[in-house]
Amino acid sequence: MKIISYSLFKPKKIYEHRFWDEDRSNPLRYWFNIPSLLIANKILYPDFLNVFYVDNETFDSEICELLIDLLADFKIQIRRVNDDYQDHGPALWRLKPLWQDVDILLSRDIDSIPNKEEYKSFVLFEKSTCVVSTIRSHENHYNYPCRMLIGLSSFKPNLIEEDIKRHSFPEFRDFYNYDSKRWDNDQLTVINCFTKDEKFTQDNFLDIRINNQEFSQDFPCCSLSENDLKSVSISEEKESLFDLVDEYGLTKWAGQPCDSRGDFLVEVCETFGYNKVLEKISNSKLGKFYL
Repeated sequence: MKIISYSLFKPKKIYEHRFWDEDRSNPLRYWFNIPSLLIANKILYPDFLNVFYVDNETFDSEICELLIDLLADFKIQIRRVNDDYQDHGPALWRLKPLWQDVDILLSRDIDSIPNKEEYKSFVLFEKSTCVVSTIRSHENHYNYPCRMLIGLSSFKPNLIEEDIKRHSFPEFRDFYNYDSKRWDNDQLTVINCFTKDEKFTQDNFLDIRINNQEFSQDFPCCSLSENDLKSVSISEEKESLFDLVDEYGLTKWAGQPCDSRGDFLVEVCETFGYNKVLEKISNSKLGKFYL
């Protein structure tokens, strides 16, 4: 099984220091890109299941009603999580497939759209012998606490030893989450788990620098070159998708928060034959929100 995993939850706190996110004060920003992401993932990763880990309130909201209506059009699974949480805690839920029979897991942020370099990076990770990978794309993505980005990480769960990831999600969370009160504790948890054992990282961790990032990692690991990325071929359909992403200026660096509603969503649906999906969105409770 191959999974793209997302955390979809109601933020309980606004983080004003997130200067890179223009919509950081909008509590619905995690909903902006969901239809566009489903279409992009079907084009880029057709074999993958889109898994959404949602809190109780979100599970009963309009966005999950729309996801249920789109089940026939996309590979979607909605997993309700009953855990109480504070602040940004649910961001760690998207790692739950690490303890399932999963061949490949992409842990992604729900507020961004994949770009070409991100896609090429994943293709190379899948072909590699490494079992964990991260993409670093923003100029600030270096050194602790940005040496690994939870929303730009990939895993081969069946090949990761339990001595590293521990025996269960609760054990992993309790063992590696040293400071649960920090807003970025989800990211620090994966950093504490996957980047501190140099015997593990040396042969098993693949670091990929793209877009605006130039610094090497501060721990021993595998890496890719520009020539490696250039070697990945892109189909005409995928190129058309990335051309639209570039045309609308959605992402200058992988993982950049964006808003793909409106004209972009309409054009993607019409260009790639998702008029039926466009009609479902239009007729949903969120029609005006998205269109």
